[in-house]
Amino acid sequence: MMMEHLDPRESGREELAAPRAQSQDPMIDREVPLESATMSSALHAWLDGEPVSEQELKADGTSFALWSGVQAEVGRRRSMTTPASMSSQIMDAIARG
Repeated sequence: MMMEHLDPRESGREELAAPRAQSQDPMIDREVPLESATMSSALHAWLDGEPVSEQELKADGTSFALWSGVQAEVGRRRSMTTPASMSSQIMDAIARG
């Protein structure tokens, strides 16, 4: 059986990565501001649970539609329950596995 020596500290090993060219600029991560992603103060207040008139919310347009849909989905998921038989099925699968 032939074994390769994979110890990187070993002397005489070849360089695997090619050296970087001096002309290449390093990549920089930066945050890009999203100009179109602004929400009204009325929508912020509504999301915080403060009372806001429905007229102010509907004036915000698509943001209100998005967040009301998110809240409806969260409400549905909060009311979901696991069937009572599920724990016994899990324990049976663990015992078999």
